[in-house]
Amino acid sequence: MAMFKFNWRESRVPESKCPYCDKLQDGASSPDGYTPEPGHYAVCMNCASLLRFGENMELLPVLRDEINTLRNEEPEFLEKMELMQRAVRSLPRRPKK
Repeated sequence: MAMFKFNWRESRVPESKCPYCDKLQDGASSPDGYTPEPGHYAVCMNCASLLRFGENMELLPVLRDEINTLRNEEPEFLEKMELMQRAVRSLPRRPKK
């Protein structure tokens, strides 16, 4: 497994629900110091699903075909996103109230 260096940047984004778990999101952080823009990828901090920002910065699902394209054309990027997904899944969960 490759080791990555991170330069975190946090940003506010328009409120949008994760299309998988309906959790309202209003922020994003990037391990590479990017400010999110339409077309950038994200990982839901609630369910760890891979998402993409739409034209209006709404959260969109990333479908299997798109993941396969990333796997073939940008395997290092997909590996980094999968690392983020594993990190989110490892976070302790708060009980629902």
